[in-house]
Amino acid sequence: MKYFFTGIFVSCKGGIIKKLCKFQFIEKLAIKRGSANIDPRLVKCTFLPEILYQIFLKLNNKKKVYCFDRVHDFLVSIALLVIKFDILISYEKMSLFSFCVSKWLGKINLLDLCTIHPDKIIEINEKYNGVVIGCTNSRYLYKESKLKKKEYIKANYMISLSEFAKQSYVDAGIASDKIFVVNLGVDTNKFSPKKEKKIDAFEILFVAGIRYLKGIKDLIEVFKELCLENSKLTIVGGCGDAIEYVKQNISENIEYIPYLEHSFLREVYRRASVFALPSYMDSWGQVVVEALSSGLPVIISENTGAKELLSHGENGFIIKVGDRNELKKYILYCYNNKDRLEIMSRNARKSVEKLTWENYYQQIDSIIEHIKREI
Repeated sequence: MKYFFTGIFVSCKGGIIKKLCKFQFIEKLAIKRGSANIDPRLVKCTFLPEILYQIFLKLNNKKKVYCFDRVHDFLVSIALLVIKFDILISYEKMSLFSFCVSKWLGKINLLDLCTIHPDKIIEINEKYNGVVIGCTNSRYLYKESKLKKKEYIKANYMISLSEFAKQSYVDAGIASDKIFVVNLGVDTNKFSPKKEKKIDAFEILFVAGIRYLKGIKDLIEVFKELCLENSKLTIVGGCGDAIEYVKQNISENIEYIPYLEHSFLREVYRRASVFALPSYMDSWGQVVVEALSSGLPVIISENTGAKELLSHGENGFIIKVGDRNELKKYILYCYNNKDRLEIMSRNARKSVEKLTWENYYQQIDSIIEHIKREI
């Protein structure tokens, strides 16, 4: 890698950056980026757009967030005019200007996809009463879709997180051989099973952004209907459109934890009995992988990319989207078959043991080598 363009990097904590890092969320961003194994001399920072991005993200102003993505993209596109490179790898929604310049220079564009195709997102949003963004007719969603489709045209290749996500692009008419699938890795040492658990206790764990999109309402309603003895539902996640709904349902058996660092989160995974994410749409679902690595059987929807890691009934269950009856059925199964859960727990751990970050990096390297041979 020759250059890495980002917003805030720990090595840049001098002058204005040092002062800005007094704000906790900026300090966290700097540390997160700085912890990456990247030579600081290769890093080019566009810190101002990201600071503004994070501020408006916290204010839940999607329109402004969209604008600052474009500002970062524009600044990178200018920088490309004066540096030497062969392949540009860029993140979706912030690549159009950069890809145009790169294409004009005769270089190769590789687009890193984080979601499914926008046509599928819009379809899900309309089918399930605005579950994606809180309403069925959003100008922002269609505007974002238009931008992404322009990026797809400029991209020579794409990297998708799962076969489920890739299929949504193929269904939309994008050539299959243009898209590589690379599953994210997991730190299997950090997320590991607990040797002994309380057999009499039954805890369901949900970890994700607190959004209706993630199926949190379905999970809470099913849990309340079941009213299982000596059971608990633990919800971990940051901001989202379902925050108030979750807070209204906090009780003796429903715990809400707004945010946890990974070092504490792994302990929550380890004490739980089963993990549930009945999401309406997830291109991958990294929390599912963390749960499996922690030895948790999982219950996820068919619209979750990480379903390709599951053998139904062996290390978890795959349910139909929005089907509360199926969700209830498999929660009850786990509750009534604790001996079976022990076997499923071992299977869960085995299913992700090869899904390491080292393997992820090797796959990315292989893709780049493949592209270089095509140049």
